[in-house]
Amino acid sequence: MDSSAKRVAVTHASGEIAQALLAAIARGELLGPDRPVALVLLDDGLRLRQLRSLATRLSTVGVNTLKSVEIAIDPHTAFRDADYVILLDPPRKSAAQKPGLLNLDILLLRAFGQALNAGARRDVKVTVAGDDANIRAWILRCFTPDLPSDAITATVRADYDDILHRLASLCDANPYAIDRLIVWGKQRYPLYPDFRFARIGRRPVPTLVAARGYDRAIVHSHLVRPSVTEGVGTCAIQASTHARGIISHFRDWIEGTNGKWVSMIVPSDGSHDIPKGLMFSMPVICKNGTFEYVRSIDIDNFSKRHLSESVDAVLADVFAFRREFVYRGPIGF
Repeated sequence: MDSSAKRVAVTHASGEIAQALLAAIARGELLGPDRPVALVLLDDGLRLRQLRSLATRLSTVGVNTLKSVEIAIDPHTAFRDADYVILLDPPRKSAAQKPGLLNLDILLLRAFGQALNAGARRDVKVTVAGDDANIRAWILRCFTPDLPSDAITATVRADYDDILHRLASLCDANPYAIDRLIVWGKQRYPLYPDFRFARIGRRPVPTLVAARGYDRAIVHSHLVRPSVTEGVGTCAIQASTHARGIISHFRDWIEGTNGKWVSMIVPSDGSHDIPKGLMFSMPVICKNGTFEYVRSIDIDNFSKRHLSESVDAVLADVFAFRREFVYRGPIGF
């Protein structure tokens, strides 16, 4: 392997989202066309044939940037000297499978955390994506005590982009012209889209939507309504959308945001009455390979109510994990 190549590991690599993501990384969309990458495909031993086929396809995609493709079934092998790690969740055939599946992932998350703690580079960047990203990232942090506090984030970018497009439609604007939109909390409901500070150029978005006759409660309901495709499984378009969101999240983290706010699931610093250490989506500014919290935000009563709902939802997952797997279960730390 080229010593200058960045080692990028992706878990559950045989899934549809992983395949779209890996192809994008091989094309240079994560680190740029001039940065060689060494991909590591991690999955269980039952998917070795799929992984070998995928590795062959990837070698034809990233001709200029892809230096090597490694297949791994052991996280210690996959994460050894890793520069970047993307933890996807196991593929689910339907929304009906989700309840209780997090319980089955706990031991796997422990194995991932211990492998990262033991073998990854100390400046590794780890992003958790997929369902239950808040609690999965929180659990992962429990098993990586030797990594920096900012080493693990989770992405809410797919939700953010969906909300951004909905808000733009209310303003009849280009979604990418909107700045300072905040998505607080956890993925999907009860996330809280906060558009009080959003603007298009110098024009405040609240003024624009009010001029069209929309009050704040109506806009909020419009922004948080479930997507028509939510919970119906993964198709190629959805996989591409999620992969694009993960790439955008990681590139902001690596390259910086030039002073712009982005929403990322990060460990709370205790501001805004969000418990310290809770993995929670909040506004940050990325620069120099890390992130800074945006603290100069007033939280009004409407926001307090919705933030409280989101905090309670994430804490409920934390308490359920502790109750089931610490006090009575097999983890015991």
